[in-house]
Amino acid sequence: MSIPFVTRSSAACLRYGHAQTHLKLLNEHLQKAGNLDNFELLEIPNDPHGRIIRFKQWPPVILSLVFGDVIHSWRSALDYITCALVTLNTPEADLTRIQFPFGKKDQRLNRDQRRSVDGISERGLEIIEDVRLQCGEYLSLLCDFSNQDKHRLLLPAYIHLVPHKFVVSEKTLNSTVMSVQPQGFEMSMPIQDGDRVEFSGGHLMGLMIGFQLERGGRSYGVKDINKINAAVRESLDALISLLPQAEQD
Repeated sequence: MSIPFVTRSSAACLRYGHAQTHLKLLNEHLQKAGNLDNFELLEIPNDPHGRIIRFKQWPPVILSLVFGDVIHSWRSALDYITCALVTLNTPEADLTRIQFPFGKKDQRLNRDQRRSVDGISERGLEIIEDVRLQCGEYLSLLCDFSNQDKHRLLLPAYIHLVPHKFVVSEKTLNSTVMSVQPQGFEMSMPIQDGDRVEFSGGHLMGLMIGFQLERGGRSYGVKDINKINAAVRESLDALISLLPQAEQD
């Protein structure tokens, strides 16, 4: 049975909307896990700049599970709209192997990779290449997250102790509004219960939660997650624009 492309495009929008529901839930869990009341710092004899950190609560596994739900909906939305565009151009196309082609960052799709959009119009392929160029960094990150979460392992959440600084965010005639912003989150190493933490810089310290791929390296926090979300939205908007106007309405 051939399902109309408009049904698939509507499903893509629903999937993206569902991702927003889980994204809100993820942010709520992240804020709770990063609460300053979740740890205490113990003095170390003869060590004026160091403290031993003890956690009252480690990041719960629900963080990884909810993040996996967000990732699944993001990727599904891209796959659904890709199937819609293939169906639009080739109504009886076999969609069993059709999916959004992530390819390799900063490289155009090769012949084998284009098979995942077999039956799409030349204009559709051109738009896919455009969004891959514009959003490649965060689409590639989504692909890495999705492949690990789907096939190999939950994305574990780690705690990072990061320095913050006060930043003037707004001035009015009667007051100055200050915000506290984290510095150097990507460079901070995950910490474990009982680790020694350094305070020689004299900064205000705070907790942040980051997710790491199994290959290690940097951690990815709320800022990166929001950029993936924006990249998926931008890609969907560009691909949906190829649908007939009447169907979009």
